[in-house]
Amino acid sequence: MLLKIPLRLLIVYSALYIVSVMYFQTTIPIDRLDSEQVLEVTGTNQIKIDGDRLRGFVQYEGEFIYVTYRISSEEEKMRLERFQWQDAVLRLRLAPSELQRPSHPYAFQMAHYLKMNRANHYAEIIEFVHLEEQKTWRSTLESWREQLRKQIEHIFPQDLHWEAKALLIGDKSDFTTEINEQLQILGISHLLAISGLHVSLVMLLIRGTLLRLRMTHETTHYLLLVALPLYAMIAGASPSVLRASLMAFFVLLFLKPGSKLSPIDALSYSAIALLFWKPTLFYFPGFQLSYGAALTIILSAQLLRRVENPVVQLFLISLFTQLSLYPILLFHFYEFSVSSIVINILYVPIYSSFVLPSYLIILCTSYFLPLFSEWYVMIFVPIQRFLLQVTGMLAELPYQMWVGGAISVTVMGGITLSILYAFIALERKQWKRAIFIFVIPFILLESRPYWNEELVVTFIDVGQGDSILIELPHRQGVYLVDTGGVLRYEQKEAWKERQSLYEVGRQVVVPLLKAKQMTTLDTLFVTHADSDHMEGADEVIERVRTKLIVYPPESEQKELMAELLKLADERKIAHQPITAPKQWQVGKTTFRLLWPHQDAVITDDNDRSLVLEIIHGEYTILLMGDLEEEMERRLAKNYERRPGTYVLKAGHHGSRTSTTEEWVQATQPDEAVISAGRHNRYGHPHEEVIERLKSHRVNIRSTAEEGTIEYRFK
Repeated sequence: MLLKIPLRLLIVYSALYIVSVMYFQTTIPIDRLDSEQVLEVTGTNQIKIDGDRLRGFVQYEGEFIYVTYRISSEEEKMRLERFQWQDAVLRLRLAPSELQRPSHPYAFQMAHYLKMNRANHYAEIIEFVHLEEQKTWRSTLESWREQLRKQIEHIFPQDLHWEAKALLIGDKSDFTTEINEQLQILGISHLLAISGLHVSLVMLLIRGTLLRLRMTHETTHYLLLVALPLYAMIAGASPSVLRASLMAFFVLLFLKPGSKLSPIDALSYSAIALLFWKPTLFYFPGFQLSYGAALTIILSAQLLRRVENPVVQLFLISLFTQLSLYPILLFHFYEFSVSSIVINILYVPIYSSFVLPSYLIILCTSYFLPLFSEWYVMIFVPIQRFLLQVTGMLAELPYQMWVGGAISVTVMGGITLSILYAFIALERKQWKRAIFIFVIPFILLESRPYWNEELVVTFIDVGQGDSILIELPHRQGVYLVDTGGVLRYEQKEAWKERQSLYEVGRQVVVPLLKAKQMTTLDTLFVTHADSDHMEGADEVIERVRTKLIVYPPESEQKELMAELLKLADERKIAHQPITAPKQWQVGKTTFRLLWPHQDAVITDDNDRSLVLEIIHGEYTILLMGDLEEEMERRLAKNYERRPGTYVLKAGHHGSRTSTTEEWVQATQPDEAVISAGRHNRYGHPHEEVIERLKSHRVNIRSTAEEGTIEYRFK
């Protein structure tokens, strides 16, 4: 019998199986269809609709396919939203689709996301040939979950839907970017995930109800064994839900005379069961954090028992958990919340003793005692709104996040081993040694940027736009030239609007800055007030401390720039217009502003672009913004080329109205970088520019082809 196999042997056998499955899963390449074809597939509950786009996973002959579809009308969207996708029979006309390439190694990795969800194929739906719902146990559970979702929306006010759904059924679809960031800054995301505490409360509620209905303890015991898996499925089956439910399941399973299952054994059995079912769960940050937190609390129980004061005990639980999990947080998110150690002392008791029980009581009584439920809502809602308001205020406080930057698996393993050794020292009451071991990784990570001796210039792939990151040797300065942005041409109909819009600053630029451990920008250069150069600036300065913003004169008259400067004033960021000629030096690096001249008469926005020259030893980098041909020729007349290697950021994304013959002859670049989007509507870079650069034997690089491009200059 499986449960009689020694745990250690079971772990060894399981590890061999899980590692082998994960290896084969990750080595199988992501495939695309060769041609358009009709396939009959099975639907899953991982199909989501947002705006006019449908995305998700379907199953075909034991394999998963990631599909996308553009919805054609509001009526079609309503019909698809009502459809029960779980286990449905779908006949789809599919066409080959291009897999989204990450902007840089620290941006969202679509290929990795597909692997995590066991999908090795992707395609675009051209037509729904046939849709047929199927009545299965999984679709029934999904229907129950949908009914609970509607009940929650009915009994709670709209501004609390997101929290109620998350706490009661594990549904985070209503979470906005702002909500996610507040929870992350305060380090309380785990409170909005169904965990062991939630499962315990629900099981106690069910147990108490069954016993009051005069059921025997034995019958109640078996009904709880059935209820746990059902609850896990209805609650969304996230890693934290499954971990907590399976742990409780194994404890109940062994709850008989002469048998006692330790918490560590229950945790181990639940992990084995989950990874046997879906080995790729190991890659999910939620799985790693959930099991890491549970393991930390179990293993530190002996230390915690020495403390009698409950507040101090709660502080130590928060401290130990954060110290144990920060290598995982750095590996996935490059930062972690320092304030969470203190914030959790306040929020854990409030949510465990008041907020969560209140949501459960209101939902349950809404079915049997609706008047009591309505009365409770009237009392609860104002209190909870006040708490959420306080949460928002706390999240606005500065310096709550420690940015440790991207780390490798090896470094993460090394830090984890040092943490284990530190905990051993704590158990032996070797406090000084434990503190020293805890502190050493922080010191090494914090000092890491100052070891770099090179000037690093990174041309960030922001699609059809510009963003260049400049890092001086030994972190003497960090400068960002433009932030990219999305060109939003048309006002979409309401039904087409997505819940969360794509934001270049937040989703591309900021992750790169944090991965490179950049917590402060010395200067943000906004070359001019076009959205493809600065639409993401507000997202950057909201998340990364910025000392100064500079921009060309008269740009403040443009709406985008005016909004940015207003936000800068609110955040007390200095800003000023800047004109050429201007020169300054930081360490061994010289900066020269070549354009716009203070006496120049300029009527075109592109011709106001800041043109920046960076000189570092024998290397010169020229950043041209969107400067057009007439002003380029004017610059070329007086430009004196220095000996050495030149890298030219071609003007205006490779447009034919920039990178003129006169400018190329004057600068004689060795390499040219073109920042443009793949398959952009403008046809950038233009063939004339490519041929001109090739005729001068210039090596051409493009973000459209390579993604983010990084140069390192000694």
